[in-house]
Amino acid sequence: MEEERETRSAPPRFRYKLIKIATLTLLVLAIFFGLSFVGLEATSSSEFCASCHEMKPEVYTWKASTHSEVDCTSCHTDPVLKDLAKGKAQGVVEKLKKQSTNTSAAPIRMPDEIKDSACESCHDVLKREVTPSGDLIIPHDKHKSEGVECIQCHSGVAHGKVADRKMTYSTDYEKWDSKIGTAAMADLKFTRPDMDTCM
Repeated sequence: MEEERETRSAPPRFRYKLIKIATLTLLVLAIFFGLSFVGLEATSSSEFCASCHEMKPEVYTWKASTHSEVDCTSCHTDPVLKDLAKGKAQGVVEKLKKQSTNTSAAPIRMPDEIKDSACESCHDVLKREVTPSGDLIIPHDKHKSEGVECIQCHSGVAHGKVADRKMTYSTDYEKWDSKIGTAAMADLKFTRPDMDTCM
């Protein structure tokens, strides 16, 4: 009978070792996920984007735009978590690589267009009945049904098309400040909706 009990229960050392391994595994996983979350949060701020001097033109025009209260990552990352984390990791690696080799692209160009879903997270395009100027009511619902993307008309709303205007060359980064950003955004032909698609 005593032999039967000894074979049924595991020796205390084995149980202690198993508990120790499970605890260490949980601790390592908790640290990994905690650091990943902190990294994701840190790279989700507009301050992170502003930390690159190559981004000065974009940062100062954004600060002078109607979208200055919207974080950069609200428009410039895919909302799907997998793509968000992947995009941020690539952004950090790219930033470090370009800074260490002094090979920043100028002017900076977006690799992908801003998706309509980014705009629609704040704007209800199907019920849009007012415009800032009040002079022309645009039927956004008809544009949406015809497949016209937001960026086709509103590409200058946050940055005033500074790359297209050839205002973002590396030799000019140091001159950028809030005064130049405000001046760049004051030219309404670069910030108002573009009617080229309609014409």
